[in-house]
Amino acid sequence: MSERDDNPFLEDLAAIWTEDCEWVEILDSYTSQKHDETFYEEGAECEATRSYRFELAYIALLDEGEPEVVFQRSVIDWLKESGYDDVYDELIDIVDAVECKWYHNEDDIEAVSVDPDRSTGEFVIRLGDEYEVGYGPGVTDDA
Repeated sequence: MSERDDNPFLEDLAAIWTEDCEWVEILDSYTSQKHDETFYEEGAECEATRSYRFELAYIALLDEGEPEVVFQRSVIDWLKESGYDDVYDELIDIVDAVECKWYHNEDDIEAVSVDPDRSTGEFVIRLGDEYEVGYGPGVTDDA
């Protein structure tokens, strides 16, 4: 198991969390006095998984590890809609590089905040002292 198994998968400007269902239906049980143990008769098991997304919330350009310029998602979307393709493409290239390094488990990238709460959580990763990328719930292209 990877040390990042509890973290989301990064793809298409989103952090995607996957949860496995972990329950078993207990139909009956009895306790053996001889073995001093309880035995269970199991029924149905949940084999389902579900996923949810945290969308890209911001990209920060860092100076000596501190945010120097922060591009919120609304600004990134505005750049695309307003025809600033060069700047938009450069920002998306940063996100692609961060996601690729995360996928390959490279040493110069780290998670600085991991909170999978669906309504208030966040996932923030840093690429060395250069970039920070944040993802959050409820951030969409329509925001």
